[in-house]
Amino acid sequence: MRPALLWLAAALTATSAWAGDARAAGDDDDKAAADKPAEESAIFELVAKDAEPVGDVGTLLGALTDRCPDEKRALDRARCQATLAYLRRTLPERTFSFVARDPGAIAVSAYDRTFKGYRITLDACIACTSPIRVGRSPDPVFLTLKKPAEPKPGGKSTASTAGAESLAATVEIASLPLGFPSADEAQHWLAEVRPHLRAEMVFKAPAVDWRFRGDRGYALTLVGGRIVDACTGAVVLSSPPSTGLAARSAADSEDCMSGARVAAKAEAATPGAPAAPDDDEDNEVDHPLPTELSRTVIAQSMGRIRGQVFACFERLHVPGAAPLTYEIAGNGSVQSVKLAGALAGTPTGDCIVEAARGARFPRFDGPVQTFTYPFFLRR
Repeated sequence: MRPALLWLAAALTATSAWAGDARAAGDDDDKAAADKPAEESAIFELVAKDAEPVGDVGTLLGALTDRCPDEKRALDRARCQATLAYLRRTLPERTFSFVARDPGAIAVSAYDRTFKGYRITLDACIACTSPIRVGRSPDPVFLTLKKPAEPKPGGKSTASTAGAESLAATVEIASLPLGFPSADEAQHWLAEVRPHLRAEMVFKAPAVDWRFRGDRGYALTLVGGRIVDACTGAVVLSSPPSTGLAARSAADSEDCMSGARVAAKAEAATPGAPAAPDDDEDNEVDHPLPTELSRTVIAQSMGRIRGQVFACFERLHVPGAAPLTYEIAGNGSVQSVKLAGALAGTPTGDCIVEAARGARFPRFDGPVQTFTYPFFLRR
C-alpha cells in the first residue's frame, strides 16, 4: 500500500484526536459561535479557523478516487480498502487550506486609464495552467475549486478573461479594480507588490469531475479564498471578507527582506538617490495606530477613486447624487459598500459601487468603521 495514503490516514486520525479534545474543552465557545447570525460568521477568518493545511492536493484527492486493484496480497488489498474507506468517510467532513501557486489563481489586467489602475481577479485554481497527477492515476488532470462553465457569448470580460477565454476565467471567485493616484504609482505596485501576492484557498474534499473543451478535471468544494500581500499581510481581496491581516511565514519575511534590500541597493546606486540603510540596522519606527479613520484620510482615499466614479458618469451620462456607505475593517480592507438614492440599482449605480470597492484605506485600531461619503455626478 502507498505510504502517502497511510501517512494521510495517520495524520487525519491524530488531528481528529486533537480536535476532539479541543472541542470538549471549548464547547461553550462553539455554542456561542453557532448562535451567531450567519452573516456575522461569514468572514474568512472564521471559515478558515479549523482548516487543516495541505500541501499536496493530488494525494488528498487520490484518497477519494483511487482503487486497490494493484495490491497482490489479500492482506495488502484489505488494508488498502480499509484505509480508503476510512478516508472517504472522514475527508468530506473536514475543511482544508491551501496556498495556490498556479499562475491562474491571480489575474491582473492591463493598466486601465479610466480608473488609473488594474483589475485584480481571484480564480478558484489549484491546477488550471498545467494538469497534475491525482493519486495513482497515470493521466494528469486539472484541479479547481469550482466546476467550470462554458463562457457565454458576449459575456462580461474580466482581468482573467482578457484575450482568450481560459479555464481560470470560468472559475472566478471575485474581482475588484485597484486604482492609484498616478500611473507611476500603479507601475510601482505592479513591479514591487504584485510578485509577492499569494492566493489562499479554503475548501472541502467532496469533488466532482468535469470536462472543459476536451480537458478533464476535478472540482473540489470552495469555502473561501483571498489574495494577500505576503510581505505585509494586507488582504487585497477576500471572499468572504477578511477582518484582519494574514499570517506571514518565515519564508515570506526572508523573501520580502531580500527583495527590499536589492531594491534599496539599486536605488542607492542611482546618482542623486539617498543612501540605502545598512542591512543590519532596524529602521522601522513603531507608531500607534489611530482609533479610527479621520475625515482627512477618508477624503484622501475617496479622492483616489474620484476618477473611476466619474468615469461611470462619462460612460452612461446619468447625473445625480451618489452617497456611498462604507464598512471598513481595522486592517483597512473594504467589507461592504452600499449606494443609496435614485442611482441605486441602476447601471450607473452598479458601476459606481464597483469603482467604490477599489478604495484603499490605512489600518486603524478598531474592528469596523462605518461612514457615508457623497459623490455628485454632473458636468
